[in-house]
Amino acid sequence: MREGEAGGASGTEEVSALVGAMDGGGTRSRYRIADQTGRVLLRVERGAAHLPGKAPVEEEAEALAGALASRFAEIARELKAPLPLGAVCVAVAGAGRAEERDALQSALVRRGVAGKVRVTSDVEAALHDAFGQGSGIVLLAGTGSVAVGRDERGGVHRVGGWGALLGDEGSGYAIGLQGLRAALRGEEGRGPNTRLGASLLRAAGVERLDELIAWSREVRKEGIAAFAPVVLHAAQEGDEVAGGVVDRAVEALLAHITALSVAMSRAHPATARPGLTVALGGGLLDPGAPLRDRVAGVVGDRGLRIAARPVDGARGALGLALELLRG
Repeated sequence: MREGEAGGASGTEEVSALVGAMDGGGTRSRYRIADQTGRVLLRVERGAAHLPGKAPVEEEAEALAGALASRFAEIARELKAPLPLGAVCVAVAGAGRAEERDALQSALVRRGVAGKVRVTSDVEAALHDAFGQGSGIVLLAGTGSVAVGRDERGGVHRVGGWGALLGDEGSGYAIGLQGLRAALRGEEGRGPNTRLGASLLRAAGVERLDELIAWSREVRKEGIAAFAPVVLHAAQEGDEVAGGVVDRAVEALLAHITALSVAMSRAHPATARPGLTVALGGGLLDPGAPLRDRVAGVVGDRGLRIAARPVDGARGALGLALELLRG
């Protein structure tokens, strides 16, 4: 994809030598500002920053670009470095198609965020961070879920990332939603008893089951994903229903890796060699996260290797911004 050139928008701004990066998803966004050597000068974390796909592409891109421009301006002021920066890479969940990337990139260029702008998906930034231009698989599971891999020929393959309606299996959203449904079935006698009901009602801030109907009309995807910790805790406490929800999430995440490794080996048979590396990231799979050890254990049992270094999409986006600055 082409990179946007912002300098021609007005032709008067002095472009900074600093670079910026943002890695955004349905729950949080992480920003980095670095000098041209790559030395990080500032790290900032904010709330969700993604393209939810609920409104027309241009409308969503304009809204997100406005928010990102304000945040980059705020962060840059802390360093006494007003916009435009030298280069910015924005890695965003929901930007998997060229249409979304181009719309957001154009909107950021118009706002003069940087002399050079690149928009990519969060998984592409994670892949760059984990492997550079080398081969391997990245599995991300947080609010949503997706896997992406690069084969020995440099071909990029993707599994999942279809959103809440069509995909996101094994994600925080899926765990929260399945937990809610299981709790309702248990309360009505359509399923086994579970302690999830009372816990999830408290987490939703309601007192009665029938209040969940009105609540469900307003809640967003990240709101559903916020229930995942409740389900995971219940599973750890021995609740069999919650445990079943978590087991299915692990199986779904492993299915991403299996399907991706098959696709990569078909494209280039050498990619299927023993020891292919899998990097894990996202709120459910980061170091210390609730599903990392389980997923890593099963992946290792299949002859694949878990990357030692945690995946950092913001670091990957910063690397792409530096490449962009250097031309």
